[in-house]
Amino acid sequence: MPTPPNRSPAQPRPVRRKVSARVYRRRRIAAALAALLVLGLVMAAGGWGYTAFRFGQISSVHVPGLGKAPSDGSVNLLVVGSDTRQGLRDGGFGDAAGQRSDVIIVVHLVPAARHAAVLSIPRDLYVPVAGTGGSAKINSAFNHGPGQLVQTIQQSFGIPIHHYLLVNFDGFREVVDALGGVSMYFPRPVRDSNDGHNESGLSIARTGCQRLGGGQALALARSRYFQYQDKAGRWHADPGTDLGRIRRQQTMLRSLAAKALGRNLANPIRANALVGSVVHSLTKDDRLTIGRSVTLARQFRSFDPARLTTLTLPVDRAVQRDGVVHRAGQSGFDFGLRQGWEQVLLPRQPDTRATVAKLLARPDRPAPGAPATTAPASPPAPSKISVTVKNATSRQGLAARATASLKALGFRATNGGNAPPSPVTRLAHAKGSDAAASRVAGVLKTGGERVARAPQAGLARSSVVLVLGKDFKGLASRVLKAATRPPKPTAATRDLPAWDPRPC
Repeated sequence: MPTPPNRSPAQPRPVRRKVSARVYRRRRIAAALAALLVLGLVMAAGGWGYTAFRFGQISSVHVPGLGKAPSDGSVNLLVVGSDTRQGLRDGGFGDAAGQRSDVIIVVHLVPAARHAAVLSIPRDLYVPVAGTGGSAKINSAFNHGPGQLVQTIQQSFGIPIHHYLLVNFDGFREVVDALGGVSMYFPRPVRDSNDGHNESGLSIARTGCQRLGGGQALALARSRYFQYQDKAGRWHADPGTDLGRIRRQQTMLRSLAAKALGRNLANPIRANALVGSVVHSLTKDDRLTIGRSVTLARQFRSFDPARLTTLTLPVDRAVQRDGVVHRAGQSGFDFGLRQGWEQVLLPRQPDTRATVAKLLARPDRPAPGAPATTAPASPPAPSKISVTVKNATSRQGLAARATASLKALGFRATNGGNAPPSPVTRLAHAKGSDAAASRVAGVLKTGGERVARAPQAGLARSSVVLVLGKDFKGLASRVLKAATRPPKPTAATRDLPAWDPRPC
């Protein structure tokens, strides 16, 4: 699929099309929250001296109006995603001047219950702006500093804000690269196209499971004019507009968080690459101390991304001019729309109050020793799985032949030699790598019984030990690769439309 040519700086930018009624509900939360999660994980993994050094590299600002966190350890963090082009290392986002709060979300953390929830606040929400005596879109409060935005949120919704974090484009792009990319399954070729111009740079010509580097991952997260290609080669715009973008961002967020949690962050080289990729792209409030950050990071180190609660503030479409506001459905709305009044969003009550109450609700503390609820994992690609093959039979050279066959199927296989005699074939896998063991079991031929599997301490993630027993009959001739097989639906993906990418 050809990529639309870059527009010369001398050419005028095309006028953006007006989007549909339910616009701007949530903005690029993947960039902000993924950076936050990775930062916390790395800080928890490193030594104190190293952590203090890296923490000191994060810019700090004074934010007036922040509240005092309650004694129960819970915290509300305001995360703002900036679309500033200034200071970005690689550019590629055009030359828009100034800085806007394209992401405004509140992250609610309850360490005692291992609970995390995010509430996105639409940037076009029309509310009274603190200290001005008037109303405007909520993102305009950020133009006068984070303190005014904090106070506007607190007075409009009754949400106490305890800390503040700002992240830019680099914070997302480089975290993805430091993690080795993110794997997404594309049911259809996709692109970003605004009257023929690719605004975000998104261009995926092939279907199937593909690894996205930081550039394409950011392009997917930013894509406002997302299009997909049908089987006849025709291109269609996502009818969900910004709601569709939010949906894709949430999907990729969970995939990124899961990958970050799966990395060996105790490895100092890997930890340094991860934290080095994000610290220069963050700005925090000066009350967020290293002690508080490390404590939170350790408390949420084993958090399951599938348990992340995502909320959106319920809104209605409206128009306004000089403070006169008409909500959709009221007399005057259609007239104002035709006359070009400013299009805004208004909080829908009582739904907004109910959503805020749900965000701030205190979940029950998990029972001691209760297992965390996890979403079923999709089997990774064979190239991601390391298999050590051992021969527990009297057949000479069996491990070597099986190793060669596994390599032909795409696995990273090594010959582990002989093992004590065993009547059955069995698999040992790293804790949390059940999906990898399932993938290997899927190519084994035995006497018809399910191959026994069990976790084994000391194995690296996605590593499997295959012990060939007397019932071993050989290997399948091929394995259905992840690139051609859609991942099984999970609670987070089963409601996605047919054209949306999903983790693989």
